[in-house]
Amino acid sequence: MDDLDAPRDGRLLPLHFEDLDDAQRALWESIVGSARGSDPRVVGAGHLGGPFDAWLRSPEMGLRAARLGEVLRFGSRLDPLVRETAIMATGAHFRSEFEFWIHSQIAVSEGMAGAVVEAIASGQVSPEVGGAEISIVNEMARAMLADGTIHDDLYARSLAALGESGLMEVVSLVGYYTMVSLTLNVFEVPLPAGVQARWPDRALPSVSHPPSVDPAPFVD
Repeated sequence: MDDLDAPRDGRLLPLHFEDLDDAQRALWESIVGSARGSDPRVVGAGHLGGPFDAWLRSPEMGLRAARLGEVLRFGSRLDPLVRETAIMATGAHFRSEFEFWIHSQIAVSEGMAGAVVEAIASGQVSPEVGGAEISIVNEMARAMLADGTIHDDLYARSLAALGESGLMEVVSLVGYYTMVSLTLNVFEVPLPAGVQARWPDRALPSVSHPPSVDPAPFVD
């Protein structure tokens, strides 16, 4: 079987440990040995899941990105549901199927009601549905993603609810999971078998390639 016929995980051929060079193995071992490494969704069918297989193509970047993600996920001072709200709001903005799916699973395991998950997916979370902090964090994330900042009134309400440290964590979460969502979308990382797409009609922007440019998937 040649590379064109090999099974793909989205747009990429999944890399297995025996395929890797030293830098890629360092990233693999760092991910598997981290707090997230116990999740069977991280290593499945002999290759890394989520954005991590794609990051193996740029292992120095991937190593640092994975460490930042570990700090944001497992070293956060935010309430877990507030943290997951920021992550899911980012995934919903980009309609990143894998991102939203896996973090909705995490949120539910932490006690988030299904109605709140659905509200975050829609972009509209009232305090009556999600509570004050979840509502503000969803609003804040959506505003940052739409406008690149937040207006004075939302800043004041966010600061009152979260404090400066919490506010900085939400900004960092939205920035980091923007990178994750784009990785998942660009490389079309699929949902697990049997999981229904939430946004099956998500339209990717059309790109016109000059005749001299081969639009084949990027290979590092």
